[in-house]
Amino acid sequence: MRASRAILALVLVLAFVAVIGFVFSNTGIIPRVGDGAPESTASADIAEFTVAGGSMLPVLEDGQTIRVHMAAYESTPIAAGDIVLIEQPGDNGYLVKIVKAIPGDTLALSAQPGRESQVVVNGEALTNSEGEPYLLPENKAAMI
Repeated sequence: MRASRAILALVLVLAFVAVIGFVFSNTGIIPRVGDGAPESTASADIAEFTVAGGSMLPVLEDGQTIRVHMAAYESTPIAAGDIVLIEQPGDNGYLVKIVKAIPGDTLALSAQPGRESQVVVNGEALTNSEGEPYLLPENKAAMI
């Protein structure tokens, strides 16, 4: 029962991160090798990727190479603040995003008609790495 709850929690976190990733722009992570598989480096669990896009600035830059421990969450739960990869459906690469909420957290939007909505987690307005608020245009807020 505990394992099924953990799996459900992981699925919910990944789904939430995927939605937020889409809403805040689709930053792609492109595998470095041509066959669509991540390139192994020091071990089978480490893969190297090149960031494509700028939605993670200034944390990650377009063209930056990153190394990812692909099995990190087999033994450690995902936490708010973690940087994660989400495999896109098909062979469309990965999204890289920062986890802003986990199961048990409350997610809300401070909707203001005709204006951008601010993302709120557990009653606190979210800010990005530069201290600016996460704001969503009406059309993106409506998707959530």
